[in-house]
Amino acid sequence: MRILHLMYKTRVESSFAALATKSCCKKMRRIRLNDRFAELFSFFYSKKPLVKANKVDILTDANRLLNKLCFEAQKLKESNEALQVPLKNLKAEKIELRDEKVRLKAEKERMEKLLISISFSR
Repeated sequence: MRILHLMYKTRVESSFAALATKSCCKKMRRIRLNDRFAELFSFFYSKKPLVKANKVDILTDANRLLNKLCFEAQKLKESNEALQVPLKNLKAEKIELRDEKVRLKAEKERMEKLLISISFSR
């Protein structure tokens, strides 16, 4: 009987410990969640004194800002893609100009040599 009582007592204590651990974990989770809401609140309402916002208002503002940022990111992505075509054209033109410069430099050197040879032959 004594052994059964000890086993029951141990089982009850362990279940209380599990409950305490579970409730402690829930409490820590709530604390972290409330801290995150406090961070969001300070981000959105730091410049507005005496504003009382509940969690729904905070999440609504966060959602609105997130949607706005996603829209702006999409516009920037499209703008970047639109600028890629002229950029490729400019790079191609730069390469062509570089090639033409090399060709003109070689032609200049050839003409200078020709001029020098003509002036020596006179």
